[in-house]
Amino acid sequence: MTNPEPGHRHWSDIEMTTAAELWQARFVDIHGEDCTTRLARYRVFVTIGKALSRTPFSVETRLRLFGPSFGLGFKSNGASAHAFAELAARKEAREHQSITGRTFGDPPPGFSALDRRRSA
Repeated sequence: MTNPEPGHRHWSDIEMTTAAELWQARFVDIHGEDCTTRLARYRVFVTIGKALSRTPFSVETRLRLFGPSFGLGFKSNGASAHAFAELAARKEAREHQSITGRTFGDPPPGFSALDRRRSA
């Protein structure tokens, strides 16, 4: 399986399983799936990161890329180059996002439903 996070070490199946279990137990079971509280999410990223010897940013990135399964069962040949290009574009756009937009979970510039509708 190719690593979708260039420059980073691969996540093993055990790490993905552990991360998914901790995410479920420490975040979803307590706060619910729809909770957007940044501090609560960050605390869980720190907890998972310590358990896996990874940074909270690495854990957050993995969750954003693969969802609550953290990539368990992901087959790299199933994702298209277009999907990886869109992820890279989102990451680039996120760097230009305002602090307010990041805090409140707004989509990056150019990726909101309104922006997509205007470009169509």
